[in-house]
Amino acid sequence: MPKSANRSKALGTYQAILWFPDDEKPYLKLGLPRLQDKLQAVTRKHLGCDLPLEVVSDGSYSLEKKGPKEILFGRQFRRPGIPDTDPAKSCYGVTADGTVYFHSPSILFFVTLWDRFLEEFSAPSASLKECFREIPSFSHDDLRKAGYRPVFEDTFDGDRLDPEVWHLRRPGSNGKSAQAPSQYRVENGKLILTGEYREEGEYGPGWYTADLALLKRYGRGYFEATIRCSLNLGRRAGDFWSAFWIQGPSPYSAEKSRCGVGPGGAELDILENFGPDYQTSCFWCAGVDGKDDLYGELYQVMGAGADYSGEYHTYGLLWDEKEYRLYLDGMLYACTEFVCGTSPAEEEVCVSLCASDPILVDRSVKREMFVDSVRIWQKPSEN
Repeated sequence: MPKSANRSKALGTYQAILWFPDDEKPYLKLGLPRLQDKLQAVTRKHLGCDLPLEVVSDGSYSLEKKGPKEILFGRQFRRPGIPDTDPAKSCYGVTADGTVYFHSPSILFFVTLWDRFLEEFSAPSASLKECFREIPSFSHDDLRKAGYRPVFEDTFDGDRLDPEVWHLRRPGSNGKSAQAPSQYRVENGKLILTGEYREEGEYGPGWYTADLALLKRYGRGYFEATIRCSLNLGRRAGDFWSAFWIQGPSPYSAEKSRCGVGPGGAELDILENFGPDYQTSCFWCAGVDGKDDLYGELYQVMGAGADYSGEYHTYGLLWDEKEYRLYLDGMLYACTEFVCGTSPAEEEVCVSLCASDPILVDRSVKREMFVDSVRIWQKPSEN
């Protein structure tokens, strides 16, 4: 019998658990089906079989074992040999008694962690032994070593936005809200976008905000912004939300987007913030399975101990020929080929204070988003 088959048989004796407390059920609902499918695809790639998975939301499970051998996906487990983990870090390991565990504030990143674990321990020469593996932080030095070089930087020195670099994307009113030059300013080294209700606005009474973009479009590379998000009361609160994103020429046309790999490209939402400790990212395209409908792939970071509206955080996207990789303060939290690859198009880089439709917050509310810097890196061949 091949050694890989022996490894498959050995791991098949484990009880695999996806565990989340009851108060995270909305989070679980959004990510679970795709998470299970992707975990099984990785299992079949390495072991040639599926691994039985059980979903557990009972809060007491952090202390109570399901069986003598466990593979645990989740966080805050209290088992002998599982160390206290940084809530903002992703890791995996094996305890002295053979328990396998995975921690990440981004549940879909379990797929990448499981893949890395099986690459290490499903090899014929590997033995399942006690270990701890933490995903290292990402830095600009890693970019340089990979051949990337800076091609754009704005740290917002001075007292105004450079009109030869930036533009307001859609000035005017759309009937629900309006975008106007009055809603952004440069002050103390920050680009500040403001969302508010104005009785005497440029386009009459109503809600005002700003959606800005670089005039020059960019293709594959590394995109980064350091931002203090506006306060947001929740995804369904009818509030303003902060965004750092990239829009292809025609991502919403099935004919042009072609699943995000056609000339229409894709929409790449690096940051969309909907709460004090709730960061989301999403990729969008049309043409999946021959349909005109828009298709999205959502990623979330929860429970990392962050205060996105009270602190500056750095949001990054590494976009190459193979996949998209998302970073938060250097923490890798998503790796995906999306539907069938990455966009080949040059796309529009945007920072926006987005207005909900409808806006439900009180008219006295004023939201502000602070952008400290925007940076882009590319390889010389991608310029």
